[in-house]
Amino acid sequence: MTNQVSEFPTERTFRYQHSLPPLPVPSLEGSLANYLDAVRPFATEEEYQVTAAIVKRFGEGIGKDLHQKLLQRARTRRNWLEEWWLNAAYLEMRYPSQLNVNFGGPAPYLEHCWPPTEGVQLQRTSISMWHTLQYWDLLRT
Repeated sequence: MTNQVSEFPTERTFRYQHSLPPLPVPSLEGSLANYLDAVRPFATEEEYQVTAAIVKRFGEGIGKDLHQKLLQRARTRRNWLEEWWLNAAYLEMRYPSQLNVNFGGPAPYLEHCWPPTEGVQLQRTSISMWHTLQYWDLLRT
């Protein structure tokens, strides 16, 4: 039995990480437009107009300064977001990340999809492990 992760030992998940271009900082205008697009379905016309005015003031004011700081950070780092994302999404939380952060996870963890029931821990663990291993295999092959 071989002790290799995949049939292609030179192919690894992060093998090409260093050849990828740096993560670009999105434009301020594009980010604000995306935000307004996301708000529109949930706001009345009046609420949307108030929100659009706030977004415009932000974009013409402190938003410009903050965007310049992001651009400056991007000049000194390969990925300006990675450290913040790792800290905010994984390291600062005090609850299980597999259940609460892994949005693309391999199995249905949400309690409304798969409610907890007395005496089924072994069944749930087995199914979760099977899905996790399938996902792991896909990543590596």
